[in-house]
Amino acid sequence: DGEGPETWSHQKLADNADTLVALRAVDPDAFARIEFATELGVVQQIANERQAAVASAPKRLDVVAPAGSISWINPTAWAGKAIKEREWEVEGWIPRNETTLLYGDGGVGKTLLIHQYATAAATGKQWLGQETRPARVMAFFCEDSEDELHRRQADINGMLHVNYPDLGNLRISSRKHEDNALGVWDRATGTTKLTPAWHRLRDDAVAWGADVLIIDTLSDVYVGEEIARAQVNSFVKTCLGRLASEIGGSVIALGHPSVSGKTSGSGTSGSTQWSNAVRSRLYLRYPDKAERGTIRELETMKLNYGPKGSVLKIKWSRGAFNVVAGMSTADRPAGFPASAVPDLADAVEAAVAAAINENAGVVLSPAPKSQHYAPKVLKRRSPDMLQAFGISEVEAAIHRMDRKGTIRHEEIGRDSSRRPIKGYVIVPDKMSETAPSSSTVFD
Repeated sequence: DGEGPETWSHQKLADNADTLVALRAVDPDAFARIEFATELGVVQQIANERQAAVASAPKRLDVVAPAGSISWINPTAWAGKAIKEREWEVEGWIPRNETTLLYGDGGVGKTLLIHQYATAAATGKQWLGQETRPARVMAFFCEDSEDELHRRQADINGMLHVNYPDLGNLRISSRKHEDNALGVWDRATGTTKLTPAWHRLRDDAVAWGADVLIIDTLSDVYVGEEIARAQVNSFVKTCLGRLASEIGGSVIALGHPSVSGKTSGSGTSGSTQWSNAVRSRLYLRYPDKAERGTIRELETMKLNYGPKGSVLKIKWSRGAFNVVAGMSTADRPAGFPASAVPDLADAVEAAVAAAINENAGVVLSPAPKSQHYAPKVLKRRSPDMLQAFGISEVEAAIHRMDRKGTIRHEEIGRDSSRRPIKGYVIVPDKMSETAPSSSTVFD
C-alpha cells in the first residue's frame, strides 16, 4: 500500500520480523532509518531476539537450499562429527566418487588393463596386486566388437581364476560404430549440452545400480576441441563428473596422449585442463619408450589425495596382465596389510644379481663411456632377466648394491697378455634374504 516499515505499527513490526532481520543484513542504511523511527526499541528488540533464536538453533549440514541458490556449510557444525574415511576403488590409485583418466598409446593395452580392473572389482579380486573395492561395474567400450570383448574376457577369467557365472556384477556394452558423443559444446551459451546417449547411459547405470562407469575412449565421446580449455573443463565436469555424481560412484575414462605428451613422458593430451579437471590420472606406457615387448609401466601422474609417482611394472602374458613389481609413494595406513607386490628396488636388484651370475667372467665396467659399461652389457646379454627394467633402473640398482657390498668390482681373470680383466661378482653373504628371486619376478 505504499507504506514503509518506518511507519509500521508494533504488531506489524512483530509480524515481519524475518523481513526486518534480512533487511538489516542486506541494506544496513535502510534498517538504520527504521531505528530512528518511533518504534526503534521494538524493531531492535525483534531483530535481537530473532538473531539470538537463529544462533541457538541446532546447526545442520543437510538443509536443502532452494532451487538455484548456493548451499553453504557452517564448519562449526562439524564439531564432534565423525570424519568419514576417504574411499577408493583401488587403494592409492583410483579414488571413489571422482573422475579418473587412464592414458595410454594406441595398442599399449589400456583397454585390456581396464577390462581386467572391471572383472577384478566385479568379482572381489585384487587388481595388479592392489587392494580393490568390490563394485558393480559397467563398461562402455566404443572401439571393440562383442566377439573381441568375449575373447578378452576369456583370457582375463583365466588370469584371475574366475568363471562366467562369477560375473554378475559386470555389464559390458560394445559400442563400436555407434554414435557415442556424450556432450556437445554450445557456443551460444558457452556450456556443454548433454546428448541422448549421455541420458541413456546415466539411466541404465542408475537403474542397474552401477558403482563404477568405464568409458573407452575419450576420442569417441568427446567431440569438442582438444586444446580448448573451456570446452574440456565443461565436458569433464558436466559429462563425466555429473555421471559420477548421479550414480553415487566413480567414472574412469580412457584416452590417448598427444605426441608431445608421449615424448615428454607426461602422458598428457591437448589442453592441460584434461588433467586439471580430474582428481586422478594414470599413464600406461612401454618402459624406455621401447614400444615393443611384453612389459608395461603404470604410473600415477596425478593424485589429489596422495603423492603421485607410484609405479607398477606389469607383464602381458596369455592375454592379460600380471604384476611384476611395484613402488608406492604413499604411506601405508597403520594396520594396513603389507603389499603382496614385490618391491621394485628389490626386484631389480635380484634381476641384476641373476644377470651378473649368468655373465660370470664377462668384462663389466662401472664407467658410462666404456664399451663394457655394466648396465648396457647386462641388458644386452640377459634381455629376458632385465626386460622389465630400464637402463637407469639397472644403473641405480648397481650403485645401491655396490654401496651395500652385495656386489664387488674386482679382477675376474687375465687376458692373453696377462693384463687383469675386471667385472662384477656377487658377495653371497651380503645378499638380502628378503630380496625376491629372479624366478619370482617373472612368474
